[in-house]
Amino acid sequence: MRKSLRWVAIVSVMLWLGMGLVGCATSSQVKDLQTKTEKAQSTADKALMEAEKAKADAAKASAVANDAAEKADKAAAQAEECSVKCEKMFKKGMMK
Repeated sequence: MRKSLRWVAIVSVMLWLGMGLVGCATSSQVKDLQTKTEKAQSTADKALMEAEKAKADAAKASAVANDAAEKADKAAAQAEECSVKCEKMFKKGMMK
């Protein structure tokens, strides 16, 4: 009984030490991971800035397009009005 208990204790300690050594990260691994994390954060920040700029540019382009559409609608209305006037003038000239 005592021998088997001793054997179990030795095996348990060896397993515990083995897992402790395998699970530990070296300082160079931690630094490498930190560098990769900082690079990823930098890339994400740059992408966010570019996305915000693109959003602002899109808003400006939308405003310009809306203004152009409004002007086109006004021009179409004026053209229609002119067409009606010209038609009336033509008919009046044909009546004489």
